[in-house]
Amino acid sequence: MWKCKKCGEEVGLRRGMLFKLDKNKDTSGDDLSIHDTDYYECSHCHNYSYSDVEEIAIWDEE
Repeated sequence: MWKCKKCGEEVGLRRGMLFKLDKNKDTSGDDLSIHDTDYYECSHCHNYSYSDVEEIAIWDEE
């Protein structure tokens, strides 16, 4: 399992959508877009990386 370099807890891949907001916190404007976003995140301390799991975690054969 991938373990967080900061706290030692498990790191996983989080998948979701990123919605851009206007000044009124609205997501429905024509120039606002939705992006798929995947990132690696520690389940305990919420350390995260958008590029590579190895930035925040090390592999542990446990």
